[in-house]
Amino acid sequence: MSAAFYPLLIAAAQRHLGTGKKKKKNFPPSISLNLATEILAVDCGLKPAFLYDHSTAGIVPLCNFLQELQLIGWIKHHVHLLDIVDNIIVVNVENAVLNLESALHRNAVAFVDASTGQTSPTVCEPCHSEEIKGHVFELLSHLTLFRNGKPGTVSVGTVNCQEWNLCTIFGVLLGYPASYWFDTRKGFENCLALMPLRVFSADVSCLKISDSMRFQVYSFSIPEELHHCLREYLDSWNENLKNAFSKQNCFTNLSVSSRLTVLTAVAL
Repeated sequence: MSAAFYPLLIAAAQRHLGTGKKKKKNFPPSISLNLATEILAVDCGLKPAFLYDHSTAGIVPLCNFLQELQLIGWIKHHVHLLDIVDNIIVVNVENAVLNLESALHRNAVAFVDASTGQTSPTVCEPCHSEEIKGHVFELLSHLTLFRNGKPGTVSVGTVNCQEWNLCTIFGVLLGYPASYWFDTRKGFENCLALMPLRVFSADVSCLKISDSMRFQVYSFSIPEELHHCLREYLDSWNENLKNAFSKQNCFTNLSVSSRLTVLTAVAL
């Protein structure tokens, strides 16, 4: 375990992101280390973005936390904090822009219609896919403004997205090969309950923290019955992940696995 980073990461997370009078108790070491790993994965290009959901700390404390991580040398590049309806996403702008461009121009992301009322999920109709791509283009336009951010800095931006399906946009922004969509005019429920889902996970080791702990850097699902028709997207994602992994030196021992699960309710 790295004697240099281990206590610094925990102290920084508890100082900036813990809430209430018992900050340390509300932000334990395990969460601190997982968070630091997620952010490092974004910084080194292993994933384009990370949705922060570890505490109720707002964008200012998270910005201060990232700046401290830059100060201690944990992360090195420019980081963008994107606020989408009070959801905070930590973004590697360069990687995110390339990812969004691939989704727009090379159909690199599949859109899965999981709208309520359907007997089973399907691949989105072209009209819905084009609507989603319009929202992706708006997001791309925002991020392009921050593409020349200087290394070691943190920028902050807000996107007006009242018509967006955030579940879909988050799936694209976070680098998943397939993203769920549902018709919000029919409600916010979906048809995935009791449907077999295949959950994909990518785990790594981070010697900067521990030589024995494993950290999850990706987790997403697709409907099992669409596994065959989404195979091309999954293979491309897997190949791109391996390529990104080979270009960094922060993580070792990449492992991609999948498992089947059936849930009585699925929140998107």
